[in-house]
Amino acid sequence: MELTRKLTRRELLRGAALTVAAGALSGCASLFKHPTPTPTPPPAQEKAKLIYARPAGQEFDLLGKAALSFNDTGLAPDVEVEDVALEGDPFARIIEMEASGEPADVHLLTDETVPVWARQGYILSLDPFLADDTRFDLADFYEQFLANSRFNGQLWALPWVCTPYFLFVNKDLFQAAGVSLPASSWTWEDYKVAAIHLTNPEKNQWGGAPIDTFWQMGEHIWQNGGEVFNPDRTKCLLDQPEATDALQFWADLALADKAIPDATAKLGGSYRLFRSGQLAMYEDALYMVQSWKDVPFKWTLAPAPQNRKAANLLLAGSQVISAHTRHTAAAWQLLKYVTGPEVLRTFSAALRVPCARKSVNEKKPYIDPNIDIDWDLVQTGVQNGQLTEVTPNTGEVSSLLESLLKSIMEGTQTIREAIDKTVPQINDLIIEGWPQPTPTNEG
Repeated sequence: MELTRKLTRRELLRGAALTVAAGALSGCASLFKHPTPTPTPPPAQEKAKLIYARPAGQEFDLLGKAALSFNDTGLAPDVEVEDVALEGDPFARIIEMEASGEPADVHLLTDETVPVWARQGYILSLDPFLADDTRFDLADFYEQFLANSRFNGQLWALPWVCTPYFLFVNKDLFQAAGVSLPASSWTWEDYKVAAIHLTNPEKNQWGGAPIDTFWQMGEHIWQNGGEVFNPDRTKCLLDQPEATDALQFWADLALADKAIPDATAKLGGSYRLFRSGQLAMYEDALYMVQSWKDVPFKWTLAPAPQNRKAANLLLAGSQVISAHTRHTAAAWQLLKYVTGPEVLRTFSAALRVPCARKSVNEKKPYIDPNIDIDWDLVQTGVQNGQLTEVTPNTGEVSSLLESLLKSIMEGTQTIREAIDKTVPQINDLIIEGWPQPTPTNEG
């Protein structure tokens, strides 16, 4: 069942940093303190409990601390926020909480899950809150971050952090080969020339970045002016020229030019190849800057190459309100708070990634002064970023896309063979549309 399918660690994070230092997190509790409000007489009865749920793990502890600091703001004096760290599959746990009659009032949700949960009636539309709360500045959020939070013409979630994809470049290998470092406006052809020149089979050294997931190929399709699905998410467009040409270009770079490591060379992971100095370029999310502090070579950050347009993959995370909360007004206040400028500024500084608000990113709190890269690239990566295209039956569709990419990049199928086999299967899945509502336990 798609509602509770097992998610990978990367899917759970959706932009939260994997490599947050323990010291950075443990020192953040004081950052959420607020001036103590004027003392008031104790309430006549015990405060109602407002549950904030998020995955367990150090990288999510900062979220819990932020939620608890809401209790000091006086924004909802009749409730007390309780932070619940969810072990195992957090989304299965949230559904269990819904069924038990004690829902998680506000919680995280991945982009691909928002439409499903909205359709099933597990989360509240935010439109009524936005209509009443005229001071709330939705325009401060990047529109592309809100794209996957919209469903049936309504907004169902607010984003919090994001992380663009970039190329991590081994400067020593570029210098040794006499190849200029990537320019801000470099093209596919520039990339191809550099990747071939930097490849040295005798040294098990490759110039091109491995394409490890389908959406890393998806960004190349975007760069070529194409899309993977139509806007209504009812048709796969991989059979269109913009997509097939992109697939052909990058498959040729791997299979004909041998400038991208094959599956055998990648045993142990592309990450290992880059750390060992065998890979001149490696693509990953911005949060990986923390992983290269101890590598024995000089490195830098570079933008993805462009063709017809500039585009790069973007990961983001969202937060929602349960449809079964008994405290809708307080839940809205909490959601606004944990996605507000003050909290997101603290997240951004601690996680070293940008957030979903323009006003915060303009001040660049994500900059790490101990890492010498061009931090101005981050804003460009956010502005050019695109989220993965969410469809009905996302789990099954994603599996088919990954299989298609693998068969093409390993040369077991031609592009035409892979598309002719896979696109009809994908269309059959997405034409079914989003899951129909099912009865829920109102508790």
